[in-house]
Amino acid sequence: MFRYIRIVLMGVAALWGTASQTLAAEVTMRLRGSALTFTGKVISFDGQNYRLDTERFGKVNLNVRKFECVAGACPVAAAGSAATAGPNFGVHGSTTVGSKLMPALISAYAKSVGLSAKVHASGSAEANIELLDKGGTKVANINLKYHGSESAFSALAEGQAQIGISSRRIKANEAALLSSSREHVLALDGLLVIVSPQSSLSFISIDQLGQVFSGEISDWSQLGQKRGQINVYARNVGSGTIDTFKSLVLDPSNRQITSKATRVRSDAELSDAVARDPQGIGVTSFAYKRSAKALAISTACGITYSPTVFNVKAAEHPLSRRLFLYTTSALSAKHAKGLLDYALSDRAQKIVSGAGFIDQSVEYLAFKNQGDRILGALDTSGDSFDLKLMRQLIKEIGRSSRISMTFRFRTASFGLDSRSQQQIKRLAALLSSVPLHDKEILLLGFSDEVGAFDRNRELSLIRARQVKQTLLSAGGGRINEARVKVMGYGELLPVGCNTDPLGRAKNRRVEVWVRSAAVLPQQQNLPQVKKLAKPDLDLNSEKTRKLFLSFLERVKPDSDLSEEETRKLFRAFLEWSRRQQN
Repeated sequence: MFRYIRIVLMGVAALWGTASQTLAAEVTMRLRGSALTFTGKVISFDGQNYRLDTERFGKVNLNVRKFECVAGACPVAAAGSAATAGPNFGVHGSTTVGSKLMPALISAYAKSVGLSAKVHASGSAEANIELLDKGGTKVANINLKYHGSESAFSALAEGQAQIGISSRRIKANEAALLSSSREHVLALDGLLVIVSPQSSLSFISIDQLGQVFSGEISDWSQLGQKRGQINVYARNVGSGTIDTFKSLVLDPSNRQITSKATRVRSDAELSDAVARDPQGIGVTSFAYKRSAKALAISTACGITYSPTVFNVKAAEHPLSRRLFLYTTSALSAKHAKGLLDYALSDRAQKIVSGAGFIDQSVEYLAFKNQGDRILGALDTSGDSFDLKLMRQLIKEIGRSSRISMTFRFRTASFGLDSRSQQQIKRLAALLSSVPLHDKEILLLGFSDEVGAFDRNRELSLIRARQVKQTLLSAGGGRINEARVKVMGYGELLPVGCNTDPLGRAKNRRVEVWVRSAAVLPQQQNLPQVKKLAKPDLDLNSEKTRKLFLSFLERVKPDSDLSEEETRKLFRAFLEWSRRQQN
């Protein structure tokens, strides 16, 4: 019977209009393809979803794809009902995302389609946002609620929202209530461990953090500081921030947050409270550091990470996370679809960073700024280390810079995870742009240390090759294959501890490095470029014209270049052509 209840709950409820002529009418519903039937009174119907009040199961939501009305006053959808044509929709979920970022995204989206957004606060952590045309006529209403990530999934299941916002990944029991849910990475974030600016503490280990928040460590002297009681601040129950913290820090050691912790409703309130309290400590989003002091985090295997944007973008900060949007098959409103597309586009990245979150644009980190990481990897012995291979790795990346894009894979698979699939498109576009037109791209595969060293190196190379093929495909023939070099280094240069599943998952990755090529690699079937006889270019000569056309063949720029992009392209050509003569 539980199975049937679960099936019943998988439907999606009506959000806006109803078929009023059939309200309270009793009907008999049947699960398509089965003999399971039950009766109930119709609360609403929008043409796709029934909302029924049943004596046996209470109020339930049924989708017409799975259930059919077989007896009684079966309702007919009202004209213009929400699921088919209605303009109104809900966006519910995370306080972290909903309080600041989502209103900014809605406003920017409205502007991008020639509308304006008017916000009407309707209660604590709630607002109705009207989308108005140039004449002031309302074309849609967005019901925004941010009561915590947990509320996103109940709202999606009950049909109250078409977009769910979450600062953590959906849980299995939540996914079971939704039909065909889709996950989208909106932005990146990291949990900051914060203290008062007056504190002299600079870093804390993951284990110490767990002990502090569970109450096992209750005095600052136990962390080498001046004696005094530690005051723990934590987000309220249902928050995605606290759920993420529990899963990353407390759950692995079976710890619980101390009952003495001061619970706070929002990240902003928490950050301000900790900053005011010399004895305080808390965890908040990168976007809400405000005037507090953020600590570096050290792992059980001795890797220490500073709270930097690059470490979060590379998903290597121990408390890094993703911020998600979730949708279901009920996504139907025109502006709900438009808002989703806009939020995931490159145009939205400035809005993300402007709200204090970490966008998905590219950061570069030179080799010389990764000394601690390299030296830490050298300070290793045993089966997971090969000095000769390590020297080869250092030689390859010694004159390179790492790109923050890092590709990771679904569990037990060579398939890219959801964020990596989005990143591959961004990288393809980046490699087709002028700034990287003459760069050599290194795709370096790495693995965890489970299994034999040689086998792991082979697996890491396979993953690097998989990323290359996916990248070339995403480039649509615009990326010169000869520019992209793949290598596998197995267990070398770990970014997480191989003693736990999360650390091993982080180590199974493909990093992207770039370096200047001595000579631009030649695309197959293109003629070799002859060197000019003189170092200075005669811009009016036929030889220069042909050389420039050959250069364009290689970089294949967009045909619709701005004036600034055209100038950059020409400067790049001048530099490249001079190298051809040397």
